[in-house]
Amino acid sequence: MVFGIKLLLVFGIMICLIGSASATDSGALSPGTMADDATVGTVAWTNPNNAKVSDNVYAVAASHITPTTHYLKATNFGFTIPVGATINGILAEFERKGSSASGSYNADSAIKIVKSDGIIGTTNKSTGATWSETESYISFGGTTDLWGETWTYTDINDADFGVVISAILDVNDKYPPTSVASVDHIRITVYYTEATPSQSKHFKFNGINNHLKLKKNGWWIFRW
Repeated sequence: MVFGIKLLLVFGIMICLIGSASATDSGALSPGTMADDATVGTVAWTNPNNAKVSDNVYAVAASHITPTTHYLKATNFGFTIPVGATINGILAEFERKGSSASGSYNADSAIKIVKSDGIIGTTNKSTGATWSETESYISFGGTTDLWGETWTYTDINDADFGVVISAILDVNDKYPPTSVASVDHIRITVYYTEATPSQSKHFKFNGINNHLKLKKNGWWIFRW
């Protein structure tokens, strides 16, 4: 005989046995691989590997004659999202600054996710915001933002998963010095809910071995 129960009353003692999944996050992880990706733009990033860690040593794109940079591409973050977890949101943060001799500012051109197959997503998180001359982390996405994609834990754990950024340089300068976009560090945090574990409880009732098993929907199944 089988009953689905959430509360079990035995001899006047109420036993509450309810399983629940837990929401958590990966913590902010840094890329293992950086690259200059010429899919867009005309200005290359020099020393892209400098964006792996926050150390005031920069990946740099600079020009005074052409405005749009290549993608600065960050992948291979080393995520270990648990099997069966539900992905809730993705936060990408760029530690960056910009400078221009004209008094104007560099600005975002594109901030996009890189999927597990290496394809760059279509959702652009750029709002055209200008880059401050003071270095700081700028955030895109969040706890419930999936960047227009559907994700599994294997997608996030894949070495090709990551993010790209492209900037529009201020090229109002007629002569050098050039406009410079500098990225010190890129990091990603993934928010997820772990799968509800399968659990069992055994006890004796009237001398008979009984069995409670937790199903994924949160119900306990009572068998005897």
